[in-house]
Amino acid sequence: MTAVYVIDDNADVLQQIGLLLERAGHHVYRFACPVEFLDRVRPIAPAAIVLDMRMPGMSGLELQAALRAKSVRTPIVFISGESQPKEIVAALKSQAVDFLLKPFSADDLRAAVALAIDHDRNRIKQENSSRSIATKRDLLSDRERAAFHLIIRGYSNKQVAAELAVKPDTAKKYRASILAKFQVSSLSELLALLEARG
Repeated sequence: MTAVYVIDDNADVLQQIGLLLERAGHHVYRFACPVEFLDRVRPIAPAAIVLDMRMPGMSGLELQAALRAKSVRTPIVFISGESQPKEIVAALKSQAVDFLLKPFSADDLRAAVALAIDHDRNRIKQENSSRSIATKRDLLSDRERAAFHLIIRGYSNKQVAAELAVKPDTAKKYRASILAKFQVSSLSELLALLEARG
């Protein structure tokens, strides 16, 4: 079950949005105070944050900035009854997934939250891929690592051998070992794997 954190100082709005998203199958956490959310929550993933723009003590934009400073990357859907265009632009520039003006439809909210959760799933997948590649790279010996940097730049076995002052057969063994440790069968697959990491 996915998690949605709803932060709004209006108790009625908080309750209505919470119920709507629970009916949509999400586990909903409600907060009337941004500071409480910031201090207490370590968001699980995949998740989304539904965040009111105007609240006493800390605005939605200020909470967004504070989350980024803590390296919390949970996608945000802003909601607001009254916002200036510059606030909307600032929120979206800081990677908010959507900005809904009150009153908004239930369908619009559900769609925005679904999009935010999809963004979070993709982020998790990319982070896991990066960790996996780093782990595989750690399996390489020092000589294989040196060969790896040459191979991904397009060096042939002969060029790798000349650069590392080894025999061509040794360079060929380095290449085979690198491909095996990255669990790919060709240079093109290796490059595609590295490209997918971003």
